[in-house]
Amino acid sequence: MTAETDKALTEREAAARLGISPITLGRWRRDGAAPVLPLPGLGRLVRYAESAIVKYFDGGGALTKRGTR
Repeated sequence: MTAETDKALTEREAAARLGISPITLGRWRRDGAAPVLPLPGLGRLVRYAESAIVKYFDGGGALTKRGTR
């Protein structure tokens, strides 16, 4: 899956896939630790790259700055 074809998940969808609350995911995003997918022209809408969520589940990357998952 490339960035061009990567599915854009809402905060609620991404949090559900990770098994965390949307509030926690929002906190990670504000801390710069969550992979936000830039969507030009959509203003303040926040989306997460599905590939980054999959990578998290595969153990290939941590989403927090503290080195924890």
